Amino acid sequence: MNKRILKKFGFKNDQQGIMNRYIRESGGWEKHIINTKEFILQSAKLKNKTNCIILGSGWLLDVPINELSKLFDKVTLVDIIHPSEITHKIKKYKNIEIIELDITGFIMPVYYFMQKAKKSKLGLHQIKAIHPDFWFNKLKNSDFVVSV
Repeated sequence: MNKRILKKFGFKNDQQGIMNRYIRESGGWEKHIINTKEFILQSAKLKNKTNCIILGSGWLLDVPINELSKLFDKVTLVDIIHPSEITHKIKKYKNIEIIELDITGFIMPVYYFMQKAKKSKLGLHQIKAIHPDFWFNKLKNSDFVVSV
C-alpha cells in the first residue's frame, strides 16, 4: 500500500492514537489484554499447528506473540500499517511474517474515486471495491485466524 495515501487517510495517526491511549490509561486496559491473550491461547490449543493469521495485529498489545510463535509453524500478522517498533521486534522470530494489507479492498478505490470526484460529478455508488482473491485463498489454507 502507498504510505502517503495511508497517511492521508489517517491510519498512521490511528495506530499512534491507540498506543497513546494505552499509555495514558495504562491500568485500564490490562484486564482486557490479559483476557484476550488467554482466549487466543485457549482457542489456539484446539487447532492444528501449521498456520496462524492475526488480523489487525497493530501494536500486538493483546496478541500473545511469543506463545503463538512457539505453537505454530508460521504466524502471519496482518494490518493496514504496522508500527515500525513492531516490524523491528518481529525480526527476531524466524516463523513470523508481516503483511501490510487493506483486507477490505476498499481504501485504494475510495482514494482514486476521491481524486476523480474532484474533477467530475461522480456518485459514491460508482466505487468498485477490489476483491482480494489472493488474500481469501490464504485464509482458506489457515488453521487458525484471529481478528483483534
